[in-house]
Amino acid sequence: PKLLCDLDQKLELLESTGIDLVVVIRFDEERAAETADEFVQEVLVDCLKARTVIVGADFHFGKGRGGDVALLNRLGPDLGFDVHGMALVDVDGMPTADEGRVSSTAIRRALVAGEVESAAEMLGRPHEVRGVVHQG
Repeated sequence: PKLLCDLDQKLELLESTGIDLVVVIRFDEERAAETADEFVQEVLVDCLKARTVIVGADFHFGKGRGGDVALLNRLGPDLGFDVHGMALVDVDGMPTADEGRVSSTAIRRALVAGEVESAAEMLGRPHEVRGVVHQG
């Protein structure tokens, strides 16, 4: 599956954590063409007025995946935000840098291989597919 869950599912999962606010940013051609520096200025600084940015250690963003934790760390002090790059973890929650880490790619691979128990373990919940059934 291209997406592990649709937007409605993602919002429900976030709501279940007790989060107060979610901002959904449309990813369109204009956003896809935006450089990492433009994204930081326009979204993190101007729109969200971020004071703390928390991302995974392997996070990339912006056109051509040009932005990463190092860029955020360079820009943050001058733009008024702190950055926390979170360590990658394995299914037991232990820090790891190898291929055994939990990632959306690893979860998709497990689902394609029919390993739904493995996918559920990595997700921390059963994988769910929603859709409309048409008679035919």
